[in-house]
Amino acid sequence: MNVFKKILFFLIIALIAIFIFQNLNTINIRFITWELKITQSVLIVIVYILGMLSGGLLFSMLKRLWTAKKS
Repeated sequence: MNVFKKILFFLIIALIAIFIFQNLNTINIRFITWELKITQSVLIVIVYILGMLSGGLLFSMLKRLWTAKKS
């Protein structure tokens, strides 16, 4: 089982490296007067993390609302 975990770990690292190297294009992000140049892979990771955080917060708020309504 230990060998399987190591192989899986290195496979995931290889897939992440391939993803990063295939998405090295720079993207300009503009918001009102603020401008940022960032690579596409970093932007995808940031958006993914923000989505996880907002989804988790929404789920916890709905769960708290549901349990408060039940009581």
